[in-house]
Amino acid sequence: MKAAGTLIPILFLAIITVAVWYISRRSAWMFNIRPLWCYIFFAILTFCSFSAVLGYGSSSTSGEFMHYVTVTLCYICGVLIILLLALLFTDLVNLIYPLSKRFFASSTIVLTTIVALYGFLHAANPKLKSVEIELPKLSEEISVIQLSDIHLGHFRSGAHLQKIVDIVNSTDAKIVLITGDLFDSHYNLSPATLEPFKSLKMPAFFVDGNHDGYTDIKRIKQMVADCGVTVLNNQAVECCGVEITGFAMPPITSATMHAVQGDSIIRGYLDSVELSKELPSIVLHHSPVGAEHIAKAGADLYLSGHTHGGQFFPMTLFNSHFFDYNRGLYRLGNLQIYVSEGSGTFGIPMRFGTDSEITLLKLKPKQ
Repeated sequence: MKAAGTLIPILFLAIITVAVWYISRRSAWMFNIRPLWCYIFFAILTFCSFSAVLGYGSSSTSGEFMHYVTVTLCYICGVLIILLLALLFTDLVNLIYPLSKRFFASSTIVLTTIVALYGFLHAANPKLKSVEIELPKLSEEISVIQLSDIHLGHFRSGAHLQKIVDIVNSTDAKIVLITGDLFDSHYNLSPATLEPFKSLKMPAFFVDGNHDGYTDIKRIKQMVADCGVTVLNNQAVECCGVEITGFAMPPITSATMHAVQGDSIIRGYLDSVELSKELPSIVLHHSPVGAEHIAKAGADLYLSGHTHGGQFFPMTLFNSHFFDYNRGLYRLGNLQIYVSEGSGTFGIPMRFGTDSEITLLKLKPKQ
């Protein structure tokens, strides 16, 4: 396990190095620039942009100047990834149908621009996704909304949350369930950002996520509660004929800063909370872990987020190898598990191959 933890950063660094070399070589060829200058330019740009993504949530970026620096570099990071993919695609076409240097360069620039703009705009516009789920013990149909990974901060503000709330209020949902990562940075961390929650037409319940913990979990929970949203801290409540149990993320320490909390956390929570045997039981937890323990405890539906479904290509190809439950609906015995792709983004404000989703869960009695 220790060796794997060391190998992953080395492998990541090797991939980045090769990518910078490849982009630099092709750019030097396309625009008749000395390769050395391209190496220096793209190496510096890559280092700065990836540093901005990794340091995105730091309190040092909460000032206006650092906010704009962070936003710019995160956009650049997304464009660099798209540029790499565009060059690979154009090179593949060039192997089959040889292209002139001018056409190669213009095709790469146009493709990068179109795909990058699509990715940024697609991420900024959440879509309502409807999912039907049959539950035992449910006497009549009820619709609930799941919101997850909104990631308010540098790229998402109160205006984005208002857009989400307007869509939620347009549905026939009776309950809103929020499964964490409401915030991801100190920028926009204020009661005004959460003001749209006060206009929700139905009761709402919240469990925190890991990025809420990295930011300021105590303040976030207080602001959420002040908006009339019920914060669940390892407790169960009854609402509209269903039982809702919310498990919080454990306290963030230096040892757990970037770790996904595992099965032992869920097992420990279940020792202190008894799930209902009579009412349909819905469990909320930010990260889709410990499903086997939740299934054994008799829950009917487990809602989580955290994974973003990979957020953008090519991470969408590998994300399922990191998470047993990556996105969408799963079944484990009598337990059904739904993992939201999230209503926002983290780091790079781009989606390609996934959606920013607002999930309308139509819960129906089991036939």
